[in-house]
Amino acid sequence: RTRVAVFFWLVLALLLAYMGINGLQFFARFFFQVYFPSVNPDAAFRTMGGISLVMTMLTAVVSGVLSDKIGRRSLILWAMFLCAVTTLLMGLTGNYTVFLILAGIRAAATGPIMAIAPALASDLAPKDEAGQYMAYSNLSTGVSGALGGLVFGVILVTLTRTTFMAIFIISAFLFLLGGIIFAIKVPQKEIDARTREAK
Repeated sequence: RTRVAVFFWLVLALLLAYMGINGLQFFARFFFQVYFPSVNPDAAFRTMGGISLVMTMLTAVVSGVLSDKIGRRSLILWAMFLCAVTTLLMGLTGNYTVFLILAGIRAAATGPIMAIAPALASDLAPKDEAGQYMAYSNLSTGVSGALGGLVFGVILVTLTRTTFMAIFIISAFLFLLGGIIFAIKVPQKEIDARTREAK
């Protein structure tokens, strides 16, 4: 019944960001075999997974508290652009230690996206249609995994350094595009207007 265009622009931006986040997860073990053949791929996978989990959890909590004080939009926007930069650098480095550091920074940047974006979506959703709107919001996470697996799986028909580098470049572009859409189509004035309406 109620059309809130800014909400759907947010969902699109998040869909792109989540595709960037999910880009490597299906192929991480193969990635380590190709990029860092001297490292045990299973151990490397567990190490990166542990670092990512801890950093994402910590920044999700911290950013959640901060967003209530300084606003949600700026944190999400900076997180998307930081994810774009670190993802690109992850694909370009040939140093395992540097890669893990960049992976940790990127994981820290995904915390605000995962923790704050659903809260912002809730702020923008009409209160009498919140369930329906949040179902649309959940598409950004659910569909992104399927699309990411399909798109990146097609690229990785051959498991080479070049194709894996393409995954990182495309993932970085998805973060960048999501950040640009978010910056332009989800302005603070729209967020403020929806918040006032809710009150």
